[in-house]
Amino acid sequence: MGKVRAIKRLGLQYEQPILLAHLAECLLLLGDLAAADQISAQATALAAQVRSENLMLSFQVPWWLRYRILSAQGAEPQECWAALEQAYAETQLLIANL
Repeated sequence: MGKVRAIKRLGLQYEQPILLAHLAECLLLLGDLAAADQISAQATALAAQVRSENLMLSFQVPWWLRYRILSAQGAEPQECWAALEQAYAETQLLIANL
């Protein structure tokens, strides 16, 4: 996808998971569940990579949108719940670091 390459070229290492998550949300709203799933998986994987380097950003958005996309696809409840729990953990981490 050209949009993902464009986001990477911006050099926004820490912001990439959030930008990708919003792209996945747009794809979800357009009804392209397969593309939304792919992009949201990239967003959460990238969020996990950069999380250890930056505690000032909150990555609950990629995980919340991952939950929404998995739910829309009818994924296993355990997988949906795991994404929702991660979104909650990210929210708690942000609050703890205020």
